[in-house]
Amino acid sequence: MKILFHYPQWGNRWIPYIERELNRYDLTVTSTEDSKELARLSEEADILFSAWLNEIVVFWSKYFPDKKIISYVRSYEIWKLDFYKKIDFQKINALIFVSSFGKKAFNQLAKKLNVKLKCRQYIIPNGIDLKEFPYRTKRAGTNKIAMVCALNLVKNIPLALQILMRLPEEYKIHLIGGLQEVSLIPYIRNFKVKDRFITEDPVPKDKVYEWLMDKDFILSTSTTTVFCILSLTTRPESVFRGIITLPLSPAHARA
Repeated sequence: MKILFHYPQWGNRWIPYIERELNRYDLTVTSTEDSKELARLSEEADILFSAWLNEIVVFWSKYFPDKKIISYVRSYEIWKLDFYKKIDFQKINALIFVSSFGKKAFNQLAKKLNVKLKCRQYIIPNGIDLKEFPYRTKRAGTNKIAMVCALNLVKNIPLALQILMRLPEEYKIHLIGGLQEVSLIPYIRNFKVKDRFITEDPVPKDKVYEWLMDKDFILSTSTTTVFCILSLTTRPESVFRGIITLPLSPAHARA
């Protein structure tokens, strides 16, 4: 049994776990975006497995309909409505969701868009390797709140600012992740919390957990995402670091 596993070039942190769990098969792991190379590897495989429901799955469903195709569906792809029409779901064998909320939302949208889903569907929550996250005890007298996300509308920055305004002056939010929505800049300024809402320089993915070590809380106000465990979605990992988590969005409550 030959399996081809494809992942995006920026999302390789959990590849060792895939390789470990599937090592009993003839496994090829790739992040190639070259269509000829991808076609060659796909032709040689029995099962095509994608880490994301993206253009790769579109390619497979169009050119390799006789192969068994499996794909993860993460919260980001659920709202990419164009993929519902681009992908021939009649050629997909299985979809893997990381939350019940994601599975429900995906199926509801598919129904509204008249997309028939006959494939098997599974929910496999993301796992945490506790060896990677040594526990530490919270220090007394410090009140640093971490937000590990980009400045965009999905991350619901307005809610984070409203929360900050209701907290005592000694509480500060430290955010890393970069700017994606320029319109948020004047909005943030209107809250007049410049000294308490601190946007820091981007931190390399392998340094995020080191950056978290002097933080006391981690805040997530995201409306949809934060179900996976890549470096920019660190809410589950921070629990095991001993950092108090504050999940304050409906999506988290339903996940």
